[in-house]
Amino acid sequence: MNYKKLLQIKLIGAFLLFYSLKVSAQTQASAALGAYTSGSKIPKAVFSTLPGVGVYVRDVVLEIKYNVTSYTLKLADDEGILRQAPCQGAAFSSLAKQYINDYTKPGDIISIENIKAKDEGGREVKLPSLMYYIE
Repeated sequence: MNYKKLLQIKLIGAFLLFYSLKVSAQTQASAALGAYTSGSKIPKAVFSTLPGVGVYVRDVVLEIKYNVTSYTLKLADDEGILRQAPCQGAAFSSLAKQYINDYTKPGDIISIENIKAKDEGGREVKLPSLMYYIE
């Protein structure tokens, strides 16, 4: 993601000078469930209370905000059938919450795929999938 901000530098001394330049930051946004990054082991009781997916950007001085627009939660039910719950926005949909409550048990793997988010400029980006292990 190439994000541009305008940086103004003002030098005060014998001269007053304004100099504007574009600053380009290469940012890599990542998704997570609360403080749990992909690959984390999460107890079922904790996973059931998480509200949904968030986006963070590491090691960037500029404040860059993203809003999650959509994603798909995937898990296997008790018979091994793949269940998929589409979600709009950051919060889990009612179907996703139902699947989490009805089908997750210790040893399961839950994936969150097709994560899309918009930056402040309205550009939509696709983020890497997430995978969680239920304890």
